Amino acid sequence: MAVIAHHVAVSGDWIMKRIEAILHDQPTPPVDFKVINAEHAIKHATVTKEEVLAHLRESGGRIADLVRAIPDEKLDLERQLPSGVMTVQQRIERVLIGHIQSHQGSIKATIS
Repeated sequence: MAVIAHHVAVSGDWIMKRIEAILHDQPTPPVDFKVINAEHAIKHATVTKEEVLAHLRESGGRIADLVRAIPDEKLDLERQLPSGVMTVQQRIERVLIGHIQSHQGSIKATIS
């Protein structure tokens, strides 16, 4: 039942790569999240709590360092997304951090 926590854990790297693409004026092609999420759920249906924690330990500090390294003047860079225009700062807040928050209830329910 740790598949949602695993989804959140591995998504941090993917989200950060898209933020870095904006910072370097590279494309961020649209994706079908329903397909990606369904494939992830099938592929990682038996993931363990230990595997999720290991990934978080490995990636958490690295992602935090990458966010800290973004120069203040780059936080206002904008990119048109399917959901509308979003700055780098908004993407960090709403997507990188917000993604974790959006799944928090499901993760808590799973571990309780």
